[in-house]
Amino acid sequence: MRPVGHVNLQAIIDEKDNIDRIVATLGLKEMTQGTLIRKLCTSTGSNPTRRTIFEYDKLVRSSYPLRYLRDAKLQRTVHRAQNLDIEITHQCGRLIPSVIVFYNFAILSRPL
Repeated sequence: MRPVGHVNLQAIIDEKDNIDRIVATLGLKEMTQGTLIRKLCTSTGSNPTRRTIFEYDKLVRSSYPLRYLRDAKLQRTVHRAQNLDIEITHQCGRLIPSVIVFYNFAILSRPL
């Protein structure tokens, strides 16, 4: 597996104070994520904090696939969850036609 891109760790280190402030603001629920992103994206000019947030997001998003590839237990857990979702989908697929048949039977049996 080859990496598609690189994370700029130096940018994250340089903007650590701003990221800490943002995390604290979100943790204290002083501002919603949507409002924060809207403010960061509408600011004019080159915003180093915005670029750093996107770099940090790349870092977070890349950690799960790496952990998944290295951890056999996590792979089994994910497969079990997927199998359960598939089983629930199949059961729902059988339940809906049964309900329709019962409803039709109930409607048609009234006049008799």
